[in-house]
Amino acid sequence: MIMKKIFYLFVLSIVLFLAGCASNKEEGISLEDRVSDCLEIEGNIIKYTNDIVVIPAGQTKVVKHQWGMKNYHGRGSFAWSTVELKAYALGQYEVTQEFYEAVMKINPSAVTDTNPKFAKLFEGEESKYRPVDSVTFNHIMVFCNRLSKMMGLEPCYKIILFGKEVDWENISYEEIPYHDGEWGVVSCNYDSNGYRLPTNEEWEYAARGGLGSRSWQYSYAGVNTNKSEQGFSERPYEDEALDKYGWFWDNITVKTKTFDFSKKSERPGYGSHQVGLKKPNSLGFYDMSGNICEYAGGPERKELTQRGGGWNSYAFGCSVSNVEKCGIIYADDFGFRIARTLK
Repeated sequence: MIMKKIFYLFVLSIVLFLAGCASNKEEGISLEDRVSDCLEIEGNIIKYTNDIVVIPAGQTKVVKHQWGMKNYHGRGSFAWSTVELKAYALGQYEVTQEFYEAVMKINPSAVTDTNPKFAKLFEGEESKYRPVDSVTFNHIMVFCNRLSKMMGLEPCYKIILFGKEVDWENISYEEIPYHDGEWGVVSCNYDSNGYRLPTNEEWEYAARGGLGSRSWQYSYAGVNTNKSEQGFSERPYEDEALDKYGWFWDNITVKTKTFDFSKKSERPGYGSHQVGLKKPNSLGFYDMSGNICEYAGGPERKELTQRGGGWNSYAFGCSVSNVEKCGIIYADDFGFRIARTLK
């Protein structure tokens, strides 16, 4: 009998130990469990609208980081002083042209298969799955608020012009200003559960693969460069590491130091590409280095940045440590992905 009790106590201790380990394990949620389903808009399932839980609800992460690196190499220190990241999810893909049009009823993108300035897509790609481009922060705010309402979530952004809130639900696309200073005071309620741009800290935390991951000090989202410090920004840049994870200048154009811009549309693949074709990083995010430069930050215009580089960027511009202030601009290599706060 005594031996039997000892055996039961031993088994119980093992079970409690394992349960304790499981409950204390930070990354206890599998990638499959952290990825949402695609969104349904007006009865249509919109492809590439998944998001990924980066920090689960009820958790926070304290991150010490430093942006404004001495060089563009991903290995290095951070210095955001100390930042507490609350639970949030981030789009697994950049917002596609199809997704944007489903919400805004228009596709403003310059990089399309019908624009002769840009090359034809590679075989198997579809233009509607390219990231949307040629949008400004003003358009992104309206998109996020409208999407939030469609999904039954609380919108994050508020725009006050001449003491009155902008009617983002009914404003026509032509009325949304493309230029800075044409809208009034902008604010973002980060406690709302609606869609918004990621903060710089949220964007970089996800791009690096989460604190403590092997990729935390990688140069790019998902992979480290094989180059030396000196070779990181050389031209032409040939590095199989980045080539597998992102579209950038040296794998969408000819690999020579000189390039005939008059013949750029004859180069297969010139322009952005369908999302999700390159390899993802360790958290499952695609195209966080390359393809399209992504807006991050806000809500004040002076806080807006461009992250991750794009098809028109050299390799160093695609590094996860690269931060460039951008303000309210629109371009054919600028787009975004969306985040939401988890409660």
